[in-house]
Amino acid sequence: MPKARCKLCMLLAVAGPLIPLAGIAVAATLASGWWSFWDNAFSDLGNPRYDPVTAIVFNSALYTGAVLITVYAVLCIPRAGGLEAVLLALVGFTLGLVAVFDETYGHAHFVASAAFFLAMIPYVIAYSAKRSPKLLATAALGTASTSLLWYMHLVRDTPPGAAPPELTSIILLLAFYTLHAREVLGGCGGAG
Repeated sequence: MPKARCKLCMLLAVAGPLIPLAGIAVAATLASGWWSFWDNAFSDLGNPRYDPVTAIVFNSALYTGAVLITVYAVLCIPRAGGLEAVLLALVGFTLGLVAVFDETYGHAHFVASAAFFLAMIPYVIAYSAKRSPKLLATAALGTASTSLLWYMHLVRDTPPGAAPPELTSIILLLAFYTLHAREVLGGCGGAG
């Protein structure tokens, strides 16, 4: 990969997830008087009916990260990783839908959020399946664990808010995304 492209891909790979995470942190801090990690979903931070300022911070950070992740997937993942690029682009695209269809859109927001969290699974599995049985087993265990947390939240209302299973899903995605980015950018110097 040419040096200029390496630099761009490194920037996209880091900024893509970092901007949404920073946006979540800033929005949660701004909403500390009414938002609770245990009782709320991260998407509550993007609901302008609760607080227009936190909604702008949250939704713009999610959308910006979504665009950067999608561009990174399309521009930087080599052709040999075509399926992984498509699946990661799908993760980015669906993240953008979460920002566009905030909670005020009702069922459309639920569908966008479900699509985002479900899109993570094939990406994580496809990436790990091409690497090693041990990594695939780790991905399967992580997916099963996050699925159990989602089950507990959706069926048992424990925790009452979606933020805990959302965060565990995001951590699982970030673990495999980081491994993948290090692999993709390994020849760029300082990334591998």
